[in-house]
Amino acid sequence: MTRHTLGIDIGDSQVSGVALARQGRSLQLTGCCRLELAADIDPAGVAAAVCQVAEHVGWQQGVVVLGLPLSRLSVRNLTLPFKDARSITQTLPFELEEQLLVPVDSLVSDFTLVGPTADGGSRVIAFSAEQDLLAGLLAGLQGRSDPEVITATVMALAACVARDNPPGRQLLLFHLEPLAATLVLIDGPAPLLCRRLPWPEPLLPPRPESACGEGQQADGGPCNGNAVRLLAAAVERTVDLYGLENGTPVQPREVVLTGPLADFDGCAESFSAIFGLEVQTPDLAAAADAALATQADDWRRGPYDLALALALVGLEKRPGINLRRGPFARPRSLFASRTRLVAAVAAMAVLTVGLTGLLWADYRRLESRDRALRAEMTEIYRQTFPSVTLVREPYAEMQAAMRGVQGPGTPVSSAGGGQRVLALLADISNRIPPSVALQVGRLAIDRETVLVKGTTDTFNAVQAIKNGLSGSALLREVKIVSATADKDKGEQGGQIRFELQLQLKGG
Repeated sequence: MTRHTLGIDIGDSQVSGVALARQGRSLQLTGCCRLELAADIDPAGVAAAVCQVAEHVGWQQGVVVLGLPLSRLSVRNLTLPFKDARSITQTLPFELEEQLLVPVDSLVSDFTLVGPTADGGSRVIAFSAEQDLLAGLLAGLQGRSDPEVITATVMALAACVARDNPPGRQLLLFHLEPLAATLVLIDGPAPLLCRRLPWPEPLLPPRPESACGEGQQADGGPCNGNAVRLLAAAVERTVDLYGLENGTPVQPREVVLTGPLADFDGCAESFSAIFGLEVQTPDLAAAADAALATQADDWRRGPYDLALALALVGLEKRPGINLRRGPFARPRSLFASRTRLVAAVAAMAVLTVGLTGLLWADYRRLESRDRALRAEMTEIYRQTFPSVTLVREPYAEMQAAMRGVQGPGTPVSSAGGGQRVLALLADISNRIPPSVALQVGRLAIDRETVLVKGTTDTFNAVQAIKNGLSGSALLREVKIVSATADKDKGEQGGQIRFELQLQLKGG
């Protein structure tokens, strides 16, 4: 599975982007682009430039990391009496409110832990960005190059440089650009402070007006050593003040130079001579083992150092500083990553197994209860009707047997149409042909019907009885409910068991 990441550096005067692709342990730099920005450009214009950079490098999908310069951020070193991140997050707005000129409610802030204090607290570096700036950028990037991470660019650069720096070894990292130098004091793998220091004098000597336009810089010749000397004095004051406020000795062992001016003629030598330290100008792409693709022919170390550092942040599980939070937090999809997908599948599997277990246990409980009730009904049925030998459906059979015992209704002294029972019985008796051999086993009368059960010798006799009773003025309908042959006595001496239902008029 190939992971793609795009690092976008929004600088003071340019936007640069670097696209990376990682497959296994192989890392490839697939594209890069750099555009100049106007001095008075607004956030919408910056967003448009970012989209142009993304289009130029052929960006399709993946993780976008957007970096902001220190000129667009507020940076504060703070000491807080807490160690856990939650307490620091809750306290941070109140601490910043006393130090910033703008209301804290109009800012989005995040912090990185520098180290513990002697009394059990923590030293942190807090970064804040105006909500209007973030809103303007994100409004122009939605659906095209929408970043997952918005961070301080210099923190991404410091993470790349200090990745293999042993604990206790201090570095002075300078990112050199024409307008300013960005300073990061690093101790081991952690940054201690970062500052943006404008050049007291231009680092590059100006070209003769006959050779170039006014304000352009020379491409050759030695750098301005006095500018480096004045910068060193400002750096010394800054780090000494930090050491004094935090009780931390500051003894840097090395100077690291990055940025578009790091390789300028004589720059490394001037820094080494003035600071009295060894100077390194690392190749971040080579350090990350990133192979250059054919699409990245424009790649040059220095101008793309910050964008490359941001792209490398996109490959990390935890980006560190991320100002994409609060009202600007990106909605998280349940299946946004492979880890979340595996976790969701595992949760669904556990839920399914648990639900299946509960349903199976409930089914077994109901099945056991059903068997107990069936056994109890069968026992009651057999105790009530001892003559029953075979029981298939105890509830239905017992209901039928009880109806046979109780009859269809409560007998009354008079039936439908106000006729007396005796008159009804006489009418029924007179209408049965004398030639029919009839034995009445049961006669039940209620307010609406008369039920006659008995035996006779033939099926024709049953039909004769029905035909005779159909002519009664007291009856509305005569229906043969059943007529079955009794086979226990054989075909010659068998009898016909029948049941008639007589519907009374007025019932």
